[in-house]
Order: sequence, then structure tokens, then C-alpha cells
Amino acid sequence: NTIEVKNIGGSWKIVDGSHWVFDFGGKEAEARAAFAIIKKYGFTRSCYVGRPNPSFQYLRK
Repeated sequence: NTIEVKNIGGSWKIVDGSHWVFDFGGKEAEARAAFAIIKKYGFTRSCYVGRPNPSFQYLRK
């Protein structure tokens, strides 16, 4: 798992290599909290209900 928290152009993101996984805007603390939760529970998948414009998103192992 190669995810990390990065500030890209003033926006805090959880990224996997060059792929943006989640965007938290200017909220660094929220990005770091989400990152800690992902690591703690070992989530490896980001899933969506409905595409395009998903109505719900969740994480799973």
C-alpha cells in the first residue's frame, strides 16, 4: 500500500502514486485523520454506488 497525504496546489489529497484517491480541499487535519483510519483498518479498496456521479462511496479490505 503506497498511499500518502500530499498538498497539491493548496489542496490536501490522499494519493496512491500519481493517482488522487481523495481530495480534502484545504482541510489538512481531515486528510490526515482519514489516512490514519485507512491505515488502521487496512482498507485497500475504494468502492462506489452508481456511476458516473456516485451517490455513495465506501472503503473495504
